[in-house]
Formats: sequence, C-alpha cells, structure tokens
Amino acid sequence: MARLGMDDVLVEQIGNKLKSIASGDIAQLISTIESQITLAVSNWDGKDAQDFQGYWQQQHKPALTNLQHAIDGLGQSALNNVTEQRSVSGH
Repeated sequence: MARLGMDDVLVEQIGNKLKSIASGDIAQLISTIESQITLAVSNWDGKDAQDFQGYWQQQHKPALTNLQHAIDGLGQSALNNVTEQRSVSGH
C-alpha cells in the first residue's frame, strides 16, 4: 500500500540538514577558495593573475553563492512543508 503524507520528523531533519549544508559547508568552501585565490594573487603578478582573480569574483564565487542560497531555500521549503503538514494534521 502506498504511503500518503509525510514523516514530519524525518523531513524536518532533512530540511535542517540542507540549511546546515548551505550555511556551513558551502560557506566554508567559499571562504577556503577565497583565501586560496587571495594567496595566489598575492604571489602572482600580471594580467593572468588579474584574470584568475576576476574569474573567481565574477563567475565562480557568484555561482557558489547562488548554490548556497538555492540549497538553503530547498531546506526552508522542506521546513515550510513540515509546518503545513503539522498544521493540517493538528500537531
């Protein structure tokens, strides 16, 4: 028989984990890459170094930041659905 509804406790844990990944793991990744880029360009002169830093600042960092926001939003969506489910089921 197919299951209807949701395991609200499990979905809440998943939502919180997704938000934790967004705020922790992805934020840490961005910070780590940022420090490595800074280290590289402080030891590298010229147009190639400027281009390298520019690729990070204009393309890659915004893409990772967008990913961070998307994963956070996904987690929040799960939590919102838990709240709705609990409201409907009277919990």
